Amino acid sequence: MSRLQLLLIEDSQEDADLILRELARGGYEPDCRRVETNAAIAAALDSGKWDLIISDFFVPQVAVIETLALVRRRGLDAPFLVVSSKMSDEDAVSVMRAGADDIIGKDKLWRLVPALEREFDETRLRREHRHISQRFRALFEHNIDAICLIDASATILSASPSTEQVLGYKPEELVGRNGLHLVYLEDRPLIEKRLRMLVENPRLHITIQTRVQHENGDIRWVEAVGTNLLADHEVGSIVVNFRDITEQKQAEQKLIASERRFRALIENSSDGVLLLNADGTILLAGPPILGYQNQEWVGRKGFDLIHPDDRPPVLAQFSDIITRPGDAVTSHYRARNRVGSWRWIEAVTKNLIEDPDVQAIVVNYRDITGRKRTEEDLRQQAQLLDLAHDAIMAIRLDGTIEFWNRGAEQMYGWSRDEAIGKISHALLRTEFPEPLGDLEAKLEKQGHWEGQLVHTTRASSRLAMMSRWALRRDASGQPSGFLEIDTDITERKRFEAEMLQTQKLESLGVLAGGVAHDFNNLLTGILGNASLALDRLPDRNPVYSMLNEIVRAGQRAADLTRQLLAYAGKGRFITHALDLSEVVREISVLIQASIPKNVQLRLELAQDLPAVEADPGQFQQVIMNLVINGAEAIAPGQAGTVLVTTAVQHIDYAHADTHFAAGQIGPGDYVRLEVQDTGVGMDAATQLKIFDPFFSTKFSGRGLGLSAVLGIVRGHKGALRLYSRPGKGSTFQILFPAVSKPAERSAEASLPDDLEGSGLVLVVDDEASVRDVATNTLERYGYTVIPVENGKGAIEVFKQRSGEVTMVLLDLTMPVLSGEETLRQMQAIRADVPVLLSSGFNEVEAVQRFVGKGLAGFIQKPYTAATLAQKVKAAIISHRSDGAN
Repeated sequence: MSRLQLLLIEDSQEDADLILRELARGGYEPDCRRVETNAAIAAALDSGKWDLIISDFFVPQVAVIETLALVRRRGLDAPFLVVSSKMSDEDAVSVMRAGADDIIGKDKLWRLVPALEREFDETRLRREHRHISQRFRALFEHNIDAICLIDASATILSASPSTEQVLGYKPEELVGRNGLHLVYLEDRPLIEKRLRMLVENPRLHITIQTRVQHENGDIRWVEAVGTNLLADHEVGSIVVNFRDITEQKQAEQKLIASERRFRALIENSSDGVLLLNADGTILLAGPPILGYQNQEWVGRKGFDLIHPDDRPPVLAQFSDIITRPGDAVTSHYRARNRVGSWRWIEAVTKNLIEDPDVQAIVVNYRDITGRKRTEEDLRQQAQLLDLAHDAIMAIRLDGTIEFWNRGAEQMYGWSRDEAIGKISHALLRTEFPEPLGDLEAKLEKQGHWEGQLVHTTRASSRLAMMSRWALRRDASGQPSGFLEIDTDITERKRFEAEMLQTQKLESLGVLAGGVAHDFNNLLTGILGNASLALDRLPDRNPVYSMLNEIVRAGQRAADLTRQLLAYAGKGRFITHALDLSEVVREISVLIQASIPKNVQLRLELAQDLPAVEADPGQFQQVIMNLVINGAEAIAPGQAGTVLVTTAVQHIDYAHADTHFAAGQIGPGDYVRLEVQDTGVGMDAATQLKIFDPFFSTKFSGRGLGLSAVLGIVRGHKGALRLYSRPGKGSTFQILFPAVSKPAERSAEASLPDDLEGSGLVLVVDDEASVRDVATNTLERYGYTVIPVENGKGAIEVFKQRSGEVTMVLLDLTMPVLSGEETLRQMQAIRADVPVLLSSGFNEVEAVQRFVGKGLAGFIQKPYTAATLAQKVKAAIISHRSDGAN
């Protein structure tokens, strides 16, 4: 809608509304002021600027003829339309003569908008004509160009006021003078020649530039246009318009000099330069970067040489830059050189068309083919670097990251865009093995550095890194930064720590086993002699109770040695094919009674588990120790949970290598037992010591505890892992090899109640106390005994009396000749010799060396007199029964 300032002279509101509605229908939005008196009309004309005046002829208090006169006196140039009911012809003529633009009947309001638009057009034309006349008049009166009228001989007939500004003479001083005398002497012949040509050709126009002499003696350049109007009766002269172009000429001289310098600059530039017009035509070309000379460039379209695939985006950029004067755009494309090959070009195009000194599109370009090849090589190298699992980054001397490969993204968690521009050691919270300044000094001196450091990932995980730095230098040989390659050795460090811990535990195990073996020998002497003495004393003897306490103390010491053997993985295991879920379920009532009331025991036990070969008693000890330890890790009065779960787990090579120390377990199916508590958890230092003998986190802690658990697990060829964090509780995970059928185990021979026996027993042991106890005990129960301190002595005796020997009590571990070799040599002498093996180690480990070698039985040290007598008699009976069969 077009807004319209409307002065409406109308006494009828209803008619006024019809007029306004018609204008709105025609697309106008009138801002209307309705008046109906002469005074109101005068006030409205004084206070507003009106686009249109509409008046009814029959307004009681208004004389339309007088209103028209008032409007014209005010000089208002707005259409005046009379919209009225039927008027007489005489009134219509009077109104039109008074200046109305049109008369429209109120019954023909449809003519209103067309008439209005016609009048608006005429008004606009009138205003334009008036403005043009005013401009021409001003131009004529105030033209800075000088105008002289001369005759055919160049005598000045009249001069405009502006001639004084050009020549320094007042107009009246010039009249009557010959104009040729004002022309510079050297230019006069040419001007005289042009004057004759002008005189000879009526209405001819000649434009010429020449020098004239100013009134003050200066030489000025003027540009003159002469027109032969001698034949024009109203003019009758040659009209010469001329202006001072001295400054223009000076500027042209400067421009010429500038162009020469500019051309020299272009032609000697290392970059190519093109000047284009708005349609891309080359106006000027610089040095032959692509092999083309300037004359081969000029007049061609600059886009013709661009590769077809690259041309559309370049054209789009050019079309855009044309619309943005003063702006520049950088583009990369391929262009064909003079020999026909494609070269990569980098071009900066700037729109200087509106710059009066240039008036062109300026293109600075250079051949970047070599750089593109380098970039492509670098891109391919970067792709190769992205294939590496190591984190690779390029770092400036100030520590700013400028390259970050995909391995770094995956390892540390920050994307390339996030990392580039950051300070590396601040981003990664690097923990250096020595001050950073010292490392940088070594790097600059040696050109490289390698060592271990710690980085922290985006997820706040600390990673141990093997970091390698290589110094980078710029083209001048100055250090510019370094390349850092980081290999994650966190798992390796963990495995190394675990391996050291395993070796430590194994060393302790060997020590514990040796101590237990030697201790068992000592206990054999104590228990054997004390029990033998008890056997010979009546119950009421005062010494009896003392000896009985010695036996009890010896048995408690024997229990301790069994724990040492368990820690060493050499405990005495009587294995059965067990369902671990069932064992946990059976012992759960006893466990629940052993833990505080604030701790809830939860069981999540798998059904139909594969069997494992395990000693039920040892396995129960493992469960009890772990559950009670977990319960004690929960603060008193604080609600907590100990969760026991069982499940089947398949272990492949990769899982075994990743989660367990080398050789700890192999691939296969395992039954997994987990004991998880919600207690205080353990830090790394505590975890390193938790399996040490006698180590405890409790003030009252004592005994072997978890060290015995570890030994039992290892003795069952299982594996144990601990997961714990301070405040997050602990989880012990144990894996036992699954078996497909029940394990075969030898049944123990029943022990006779009557301990008396007979026959010759050869006792072979390197410990004198053990030999004495065995000798005294067996003699007490009716046997003839020959004690021997080593295997070599035993062989000598056996050679002489092999036929008489009823039984050989043979120690496993002896100097000079081992128990195993002693048995072999005895059997070479007498194949059916009955041998009862004696050892401080567990039965499984001891007997497995003698599988298939015909042992009559086994007795573990320490033992009481009665136990030895029972074992010997049972072995003799068993041997005789086997011989009878």
